[in-house]
Amino acid sequence: MTMIVDRDNGCCLARFPHTAVSFADRLRGLIGRRFDDTMDGMIFPRCGAVHTCFMGMAVDLLFLDRSDRVVRIDHRVPPWRLCRRHAAAVTVVELPPGRLASAGVAEGHQIVWSSHL
Repeated sequence: MTMIVDRDNGCCLARFPHTAVSFADRLRGLIGRRFDDTMDGMIFPRCGAVHTCFMGMAVDLLFLDRSDRVVRIDHRVPPWRLCRRHAAAVTVVELPPGRLASAGVAEGHQIVWSSHL
C-alpha cells in the first residue's frame, strides 16, 4: 500500500493515493472523480505543472523536487485554473482542499510516498 507522509511532522497526508502512471490516467487525473475512502490523493510523477480544468472541486497542490522536498504549495486551487510550472518540481501531488494547512506542511519539508512505509 502506498501512503503519503510528511516526514518532518509525521502527518499522514493520504492513506490511499492513486499514482497516475499511464497516459490515460495522467490525462484524466481527477476529472470526474472525487476524493473518498478509496482514493484520498493523486500523485503525478515526472510532472511539474497541472491544471484543474473540468474538475468539480478545489484541490491542494504539493510540488516536490527530485529529493521529494516541498518546493511549492498551492492551497485550495479552484476548478478551471492553470497552475504555473515550478522549475524544480518533478512530482505534483493533488490532495483534498485544506489537507496541507491542517497537516502543517511547509516548503522544505520532506515528503515520503512509498509502498514501504
